[in-house]
Amino acid sequence: MKFSKLITIAVIFAVTQGCKNKSADDDNSSVNETEAVVESAMTAVSGSLDEQSNSSFAFLSVKPNSIWATLLIDKAQAAACSRAYQQSCSSGVKQIEYSECSTLNGVRQMSGNVKLAFSNPSCTMNSDGDSVTRTYSTVISGPRGGVVSNSSDSASDYRGTSYGGGAMLTKTAAGFNLDILGKHKRMDRNGRQLFNVSIRTLQSMEVTGGVTRAARHVSNGQLEVNHNLAKFSSVLTASNIAWGECSCYPVSGSVSISFSGSKTGSSTVTFTNECGVASLEENGQTSKIELSYCE
Repeated sequence: MKFSKLITIAVIFAVTQGCKNKSADDDNSSVNETEAVVESAMTAVSGSLDEQSNSSFAFLSVKPNSIWATLLIDKAQAAACSRAYQQSCSSGVKQIEYSECSTLNGVRQMSGNVKLAFSNPSCTMNSDGDSVTRTYSTVISGPRGGVVSNSSDSASDYRGTSYGGGAMLTKTAAGFNLDILGKHKRMDRNGRQLFNVSIRTLQSMEVTGGVTRAARHVSNGQLEVNHNLAKFSSVLTASNIAWGECSCYPVSGSVSISFSGSKTGSSTVTFTNECGVASLEENGQTSKIELSYCE
């Protein structure tokens, strides 16, 4: 099977192989680097907010050309794993342990843990200044040799900058501020590292409307995605991006992106009401990108 649309992990295939349009079983594929940036950024943002809104790990559709469909899953199904948010509160903490929990009816398995530490001992966020910090260490595996690791532990990006701490959501008079303190994500297949990124906010992202997918809007702030194998950095600024019920990806709004390192320049991504699809403007050209992975 040949692929023309890719998601997050695709950038590493191109960097390490320099090949296009080959089978994912060969660990090679064509790549849209900006698509990989958007995938990484939006899963970091959505994952943080979806925890507080108790949204499902599942998504409605997996794009047939997605490498995720080849490496990890066959098709979208209902998720069975619970969220840490659903757990009981103990002295301001909710946490959950996963042991081969099924996220897609047994097709994808998750192990590890997620912890929510609230500033309020009752695990509520009713007053301005109340906050919750989400930390985690999870491993997701699938039937085709793919293993994805997500960690909030402190680690260094390709530039030698160390950060960690997960994500913190803080109640404000206008809504919430979202800070990605530090997230590190990698994918391995059959013992081979294919993808490695480090993500953090340089400035808080502003969340209004609420944390549920149907209500939330995110604007401003600066989110940095560092590709540790490809050795380039991306800084994203959100402009009124909004979600719907269809998946963890926005259905309106846009993000502007500036690149530095091995990839330079800028681009704009505009989200559409077609779930998981966005319009990319880059290098004077417009194209469609497809996103299909939630966490």
